[in-house]
Amino acid sequence: MAVGPLGLFALIALGPLVTADLRLGPSQFGALATISFIVAAPSAWLLGRWVDRYSARTIIFSLLGTGVLSLVVLSAATSYRWLVAGVLLAGIAMSATNPVTNRLVSVQVGAGQRGAVMGVKQSGVQIAQLFIGLTLPSVAVLTGWRGALATTLTIVALGMVLTHRYVPAGRPPPPADGGDRTEQPLPHQVWLLLAYGFVSGAALQATIVHLPLFAFQEVSFSVAAAGLIVALLGGVGLLARVAWGRVTERSSDPRQVLVWMALGGATATCLLLAAAQWQAAWLVWSATVLTGATAVAGTVVVMTAAVRVVPPGSIGTASGLLAVGQYGGFALGPVSFGLLVEAASYASAWVVVAVVYAAAAAMVAVARFTTRATR
Repeated sequence: MAVGPLGLFALIALGPLVTADLRLGPSQFGALATISFIVAAPSAWLLGRWVDRYSARTIIFSLLGTGVLSLVVLSAATSYRWLVAGVLLAGIAMSATNPVTNRLVSVQVGAGQRGAVMGVKQSGVQIAQLFIGLTLPSVAVLTGWRGALATTLTIVALGMVLTHRYVPAGRPPPPADGGDRTEQPLPHQVWLLLAYGFVSGAALQATIVHLPLFAFQEVSFSVAAAGLIVALLGGVGLLARVAWGRVTERSSDPRQVLVWMALGGATATCLLLAAAQWQAAWLVWSATVLTGATAVAGTVVVMTAAVRVVPPGSIGTASGLLAVGQYGGFALGPVSFGLLVEAASYASAWVVVAVVYAAAAAMVAVARFTTRATR
C-alpha cells in the first residue's frame, strides 16, 4: 500500500525545493497529482477485474516493479516532462493496491478481525507519509531533492521481500455457482461509497498536496517544518486508520462514521483559513492533526464497508470501482485547488474545500435518513 503513492508524497514533502528548482507554479505542481490519479482511475477498474482472476502475488510484484520505475524516473527528472512521466508510472503502481489487498483480506481474514486488519493495511499509505516527512527534507539538505527522493527505493525493496514471504501465489477460486464473477450485480451500497469517495477524495487530496506549500508560502514555515507536516499527517493518519477500522467493524452502520470523517475535514479546513489570517503556526499543526485523525481515515471506512457487503468473488471488481471514484476525486482536487489559488487566493481555495467536505457529509446523512424512512 505504501509503494504506489511514494513518489507523490516525496514530491509533496520536497515541494518548496522542487518548485524552486524547476520553476513550477501552483497549478503545475498540483497537476502532477492530478495526472497520476487520472491514470490510476481507469487502471484500477481494469486491474480490479484481474484481481478476481489472477494470482495476488503476481499482481503485487507487477505493481512494485512499476513503482521502482516511477521512483527512478522522478529521481532523475531534470524537467517538468520527466516529472509527468514519473507520476504517470506512479498512477499505475497505485491503481490496484486496494483491490488486491482487499481481496486478500476478504479471503484470508475472518469477519470479526477484518476491520482491524483493514485499518493496519490502509495505514501503509500513512507509513509512507511518516517515513518521507521525517527523512526526506533533512536528506535533501545533503543530497538535493533528487537524491533524497531516490532513498524511497528502500521501501519498495522491503515490499518485495514481504510479498515473496507472505502473499500466496495461487489464483483465487472460481465462484461456487460456476458463473462469471464479473457479471454478478454489486450491492447498492457500493454506489454511495463510490460517490463519497469521489467527493471527499477531491477535498482530501487538495489538502494533502498543497498544505506543505501553503504553510511555506503563507504562514512562513521553513522547508523542514513544511516537510514535517507530511510526517505528522502520516503518523496521525496511521493511528487513525487502525482505530477507525476497529470502530467501523463494530458499527451497525458505517455511514455514520463517514459523516464524522467529512465534518472533521471541514473543521480542519476552517482552521487553515484562520491560520493564514492570523499567521498562527499552531493552527496549521492543529489542522494537520485533525485532518489526519478524521478525513485521512475515510478510505479505511469505505473499504471496510465494501468488504462487509460485497461477496468475496467480486471484491476485486468492487474495490476497483471504488478506486475509480476515489482516484477521480484525487485527480480533480489538487489541480482545481492550484487554479483557484492562482486565480484568487489560498483563502478562496480553502473555502471551496470546506464546502466540498460539507457536501460529502450531507450526501451520506441524507442517504441514511432516506434508508430509515423507507423501512
